[in-house]
Amino acid sequence: MEQGRPEDCIGSHAYGENWHTLGVHVCGNFELDDAYPTEYQVESLAYLLGWLCEKYDLDPYEDIVAHRDLMATACCGQNLYDMLDEIKGKAAWYMENYKSGD
Repeated sequence: MEQGRPEDCIGSHAYGENWHTLGVHVCGNFELDDAYPTEYQVESLAYLLGWLCEKYDLDPYEDIVAHRDLMATACCGQNLYDMLDEIKGKAAWYMENYKSGD
């Protein structure tokens, strides 16, 4: 996992939306027919998103969106985009369960 800009810095990930959003990058080209995120990428992404939702009092089902939902781009790739509902569900689970150390 790589860390980009600090959370308190405005990013440059989604033109016109940077001032109120955080960008999370998943390495890979998931637009290719046979390119899918690894299980580790999915779990670590969901964990991170759950933590961010808890920290910023966000609703994973409402507030987690893909880059393509904010601007004209193929990012994050269709194969990862198709998993977004699953990732949101996992993020919600992590958000609720890691608070108590479970």
